[in-house]
This record gives sequence, C-alpha cells and structure tokens, in this order.
Amino acid sequence: SQAMGDFYQISNQTTLGKPERVILHELAQEILPQVIEYAESRIHRDLEIIGLVRRDTSSSLTPNDRDFTLPTPSGGTWDVVSEINVIISAVRTPLVKVSLAAMNMLWPQESAPSAASVPVYYAPVTDTAIIVGPPLGASAGTATVEVVGTITPNALSASNTTTYLSTNYPELLLAASMIFISGYQRNFGSQADNPQQAQSWTAQYAALLESAKRNESMKSGFPQTV
Repeated sequence: SQAMGDFYQISNQTTLGKPERVILHELAQEILPQVIEYAESRIHRDLEIIGLVRRDTSSSLTPNDRDFTLPTPSGGTWDVVSEINVIISAVRTPLVKVSLAAMNMLWPQESAPSAASVPVYYAPVTDTAIIVGPPLGASAGTATVEVVGTITPNALSASNTTTYLSTNYPELLLAASMIFISGYQRNFGSQADNPQQAQSWTAQYAALLESAKRNESMKSGFPQTV
C-alpha cells in the first residue's frame, strides 16, 4: 500500500490500500467518533468534575402520583444523581434514597395517605425515572423537585466544537485519545507486538489524571482518590 500525506500515521491493516475519499469518510464518520467516545467516557469515569454538576428545579410533583420523570439537564444527560429534594413554600425536604422493593412495601398505593402529605423517600426505577413516597397530598402545595447530580455532557463533535474537557483538560483528552489510536493502529489484538507506544500514552494519561484530580479537589474542597 502507499502512504498518502498523514493518513499512514493513523492507518492500520484495515484502512491501508483504500481510496483517499473512503479513508476521509471513515475518519470523519467512524474512527474519530470512536476516539472521542472512548476518551471522554474514560475521563468521565476516572475524574469527578465539579464543572459537570447540575442543579435543576424545572419540574414539580403531581398530587396522588408516585411517578416522577427526571428533567433533562442542560448540556447533557444525568450520569449520577446525588440529591433529590422537594421544595414547598421555600422549605426544602431532602428525599432519602431507598430500593424499589422497599418503596413498594412501604408506600404501595398511588394515592396520598393524607391531603397534606409530603414525600420523604424516593426509589430509582430507571436512569431517568423515580417513584416517591408517600405521594404528594392534594393540599400540600406546589412541590418543586430539585435534582442535583453530575451529567454526561454532550460529546465533542462538528456541531459541538467545545466541551468542558477540551477547554479545561485538553492535554488529558489528547492522551486518552492517543491510547485508543495506539490500539487502533495495531488492530488492538496485535498491540503486544509493540506495546511501548500504548504504554507510553497510558503513563502520560495517568500523570495528567493525577494532576487533574488535584485541581478538581481544590475546586470542590473534597479529595479524590488517585
């Protein structure tokens, strides 16, 4: 096969020998999205980022109804919900998280036990839905639901050209991307033939991650495991 410009540097046995237009299409539509998904997902699992915490108060409970659908947070989707609170007349009631089985045993009925009842528990049903108990009473007042948690932000793409990672930790994003690319160059399974490149980027990623964890710990005031 023949190298064309810089394509040889990111090609593997699968892509070598393909026409330039095919390589360009695969880079833009298949390879780069995989690189970005791998890099961003790995960093989001490894690093607790205070800049990705969201607080949403856009939804309310319905009286005599256990079901509640989490609102869509700005800039992404919920990853980990850390708090759910009910606010009535400026008074916040933190809900205690319990299992779905416990909720169905304690509060099996859809209707509120009294007209003034306010939920004190919640149980996740799916990643976007919960049930509360006891159900909100009809005369308890407007019950705003405050959801606090960390989001998985929208991925870096042609239509989303900047993200928290690309702005604040571009070198970490690059290192994570190069780990994937190093494997891709050797079709992943043959990395053992020359593992130095992948190991080098993995070591660089680990060093940058440690630095990023210290930075995020200073922002939040809470230590992160290194």
